[in-house]
Amino acid sequence: MGQLQRPGPATSGVALLATKTPAAPETSIFAGIDTMIHVPGYAVLIDSARAALTPWRPSATLSYLIRALRLVGMADTVPRTLLERAIAIAAGVSIDGTADDGIVTPGERLQIEVTVWNAGDSTVRVDSIGVAAPAGWSLERLELGAPTVAPGSLLTRRFVLTVAKDAERTQPYFLRRPRSNRGGLYDWSAAPADVRGLPFEPPPVSARVRLVIGGEPVTLTREVVYRYRDQAIGEVRRPIFVTRDVDVAIAPDELLWPIDGGSREPRHFTVTVTNRARGPATVRAAVTSPAGWPPIPAESLAFTREDETKSVAVAVAPPTADSLKAGTYDLRAGSGWLEIIDYPHIRPRALPRPSVAQIRAARVTLPGLSHVGYVRGAADRVPEALLAIGVPVELIGADSLARGDLSRYDAIVIGSRAYETEPALVANNGRLLDYVTKGGLLIVQYQQYPFVDGGFAPYPLTIARPHDRVTDENAPVTERLARLDSGAWAVLRAHVGHDLRAAPRDARPPTSQPIAGVEGGPVDRAAWTRDVRLYRIEFLPAASGWGAGSVSLVHESAGPEATQCPVTQSRCCSWSPRVRATRVHPSSFTRPTAGICSPCSSTASRPCIPTSTCAGSTWARRTSTTASAPSAPIRRRTYGSAVRR
Repeated sequence: MGQLQRPGPATSGVALLATKTPAAPETSIFAGIDTMIHVPGYAVLIDSARAALTPWRPSATLSYLIRALRLVGMADTVPRTLLERAIAIAAGVSIDGTADDGIVTPGERLQIEVTVWNAGDSTVRVDSIGVAAPAGWSLERLELGAPTVAPGSLLTRRFVLTVAKDAERTQPYFLRRPRSNRGGLYDWSAAPADVRGLPFEPPPVSARVRLVIGGEPVTLTREVVYRYRDQAIGEVRRPIFVTRDVDVAIAPDELLWPIDGGSREPRHFTVTVTNRARGPATVRAAVTSPAGWPPIPAESLAFTREDETKSVAVAVAPPTADSLKAGTYDLRAGSGWLEIIDYPHIRPRALPRPSVAQIRAARVTLPGLSHVGYVRGAADRVPEALLAIGVPVELIGADSLARGDLSRYDAIVIGSRAYETEPALVANNGRLLDYVTKGGLLIVQYQQYPFVDGGFAPYPLTIARPHDRVTDENAPVTERLARLDSGAWAVLRAHVGHDLRAAPRDARPPTSQPIAGVEGGPVDRAAWTRDVRLYRIEFLPAASGWGAGSVSLVHESAGPEATQCPVTQSRCCSWSPRVRATRVHPSSFTRPTAGICSPCSSTASRPCIPTSTCAGSTWARRTSTTASAPSAPIRRRTYGSAVRR
């Protein structure tokens, strides 16, 4: 996502598309929102502080900021908090809070250190230093007194914080209650009003220091974090998370177990145990199989230190009865674990997970394939899922993509967004297209703009920018498409070589038949420019020479068909208010140009009218951009789909 920025001046902004305020015109996104602090004299003091501010002497603003703080008083907390932070920065005062552990367990004792650093040129008085923690946690102060902090000096206070014995695993505030609307809506009714809607809740532990700067009381707060040194990147800070003494994860967490075929063969799971307690520990790793399934022997694991992890492979066999019944079964391995989502560009997020693997037993019919190649994509676990149900999958590496014999694969599957994560796939895309030309089956899963921009598909393609996003897949499409007349269908048929409205979803391709009463013939496709708009394109060339796919939201501009496909027979058309994607059955690569419409009948919903043109119809209300590309004859049968998601 995003784009590279060019040097030099640039502008960007927002435009008003709709408003619920019919009164005065809105000239800003803040129109009608009061952003001023209505305190007499406040704005003058802030302007004076802004004028006095210099990078080499921020303390020049201190007197103005302190006077502004006195004007605000204690009533309005938002501007007061901002002013207190500004005063501390201007005075050169900063506070910090660190703990000696980042992932803690119930009953654990944490060493907390709070510091006050005075880098300014005036003495600062410290009235109090405290640590705020969740209810049930106990705090012990190791040092007393609240002295002054002279310029250039550091004040340190230490505490012992004991985690509550009933402390729950850390989780986002919006996940503490079950989600509603089939899991689509968060329930944060139990969260404080000032937290609802925020991406992160307030930190569990924070340092709170009350100072006197320039004769005015100032309160500063800062999150207490676990701070450590990384050999490569230096200082690292992490929030404090709560979990249990032992974290137990089981993988895979979902498994499809085919009832037929190899249902009697055991399946393998990996149980990963992490010691979160301080010091050595011995853990008995026990996996509870579903009722009626053979028991799994437990295993003892010895740990020598905190955060040590060990993994155990277990084999799960099906019930000893006549056959495995269809249904859902749970394989339990412990009391849960804490997943830490951690990337350099975001704040770490903790999510509690159950130590449960769900087994879904079902009848699965597999294709007659003996060798399937797979190019793994981004965070792609599809190969493991295919292997679990018996598909003979082999991962294709960079060397095989460049020099391997691809013809030995019955099919090759490209993982989701693999064209963004596998450079060898980009470099050797031509070898895959040659594989398809010789009869191979290539399945390309979800890709994004780099796939289209790179020209890796067999056709020149464009995807709308930005593409439509659907948050409720069951919502009806309204005010999206104007109706298609017979001319638009004829233009569309001229591109794909068959009627998009014909044939049921799973039917075999019909043979090519002439259309009675219609004149038309092949068109030189290379002689003009086409304008095609497609959504979510996937090309799946079928080894058997034909295939079925789907096309949605395609727009054609007028081409030579406008003059080469006169329709002389009256036809009738009835249109549904909602247009759905229709299955495509390629049967011929001759491009007939004809009007496609249902024959007239006495039950037609509207009078018959002559259709005398096959170009010029468009879909209305489209906001996506469309690119033009020279058309070329299609030289091989393809399985094409353009599914709008």
